[in-house]
Amino acid sequence: MVKVTVSGGSNGLGKVIVRAIAATGKHEVSVLSRQGKETTTENPIPVLTADYTNPESIASVLRSNGTEVVISTIGVLFEDTHQSMMSLWSLGFAWGWYDLTSYKKSEKTLNEMFPELETITFKSFMARCFGEAK
Repeated sequence: MVKVTVSGGSNGLGKVIVRAIAATGKHEVSVLSRQGKETTTENPIPVLTADYTNPESIASVLRSNGTEVVISTIGVLFEDTHQSMMSLWSLGFAWGWYDLTSYKKSEKTLNEMFPELETITFKSFMARCFGEAK
């Protein structure tokens, strides 16, 4: 079983993804939340609380949980959520991820990093954060 953590998994699309992963029974799923809201499906889902504006807080929580894959569903609608998403990405850069300068490159990077996994990139989000591919 792979340990999957969904950031933004307390609401909206993230909550749907958490339920779908849990329903397969193939992976251990948890939610990364800045508010520590209780999230449940038919079985309780562990909720990990971190300061989204602090990459080291996020890293510490993910390491202590043994997280292997992070799926981010944080929306970029307001400045604070934009900062949260950028904290997640800067954490990735600190771990040696490639510089994500376009959504096309980010998709390639995810496939290179996790060749054994299927990856999904929400291109409109990546374009909004990092600019359109040139």
